[in-house]
Amino acid sequence: MKKIMLLTILMCQMLWPLSVPAQGSGPSRMDGLLLRDNMLVLWSMGLKESGPKTQDTLCRDALFFVILSEGPSACGVERSRHPEFFQGMAENYEGFVPKQKVEEAARTIFAQEVREHIAPEGASFNGKGYFLDFTALSDKTGYLCHLMPEDRRPGHVYQPVTEPITDTSWTVYARLLRIMKDMDGGVLIMKSASFEGEVQYLDEKLQMRSFKITEQATD
Repeated sequence: MKKIMLLTILMCQMLWPLSVPAQGSGPSRMDGLLLRDNMLVLWSMGLKESGPKTQDTLCRDALFFVILSEGPSACGVERSRHPEFFQGMAENYEGFVPKQKVEEAARTIFAQEVREHIAPEGASFNGKGYFLDFTALSDKTGYLCHLMPEDRRPGHVYQPVTEPITDTSWTVYARLLRIMKDMDGGVLIMKSASFEGEVQYLDEKLQMRSFKITEQATD
């Protein structure tokens, strides 16, 4: 029964685009799809709600968001391909993320500006960007940015709805779902959360002004 319910949910997720009542009255389809991915990354990071961050926390969360949302492509320069770029850096630093990516994530996801770049543990900042020590950025199980293994399982966004605030801003509601385990006998264990946030266009980019993620019990 649960498998049938899950398949129904996933079909709805694929067929039900981010709600746009009329042309021009909601985020573009591309931005809507990107917004779904952003919701899941924030949920994976264990962040519950937006709010003012210190500069060190802002840099850490923005850097982690870039790494988790973009994957290997977040590293604009890899040591294996451009060893000359890493001259003077210890051998444990094997990746690099330009500071502009961190600044953009801080602005568009956390609605704050980076005033001072502060590298978290596992990274080093050289004025142009962040050199990454993937061993230090991973926990003992090998999951990047110290995420729990279940938080790296594929997630799904369903029943997304937008309600206009102004012509260029909206309140967003959605349900987040992650399959934790498919046990023998066909028993599904799922993790669920509700998402509520406000988004707006800022300099032609969709900015998340605020968000709140609430974990929910599942059967």
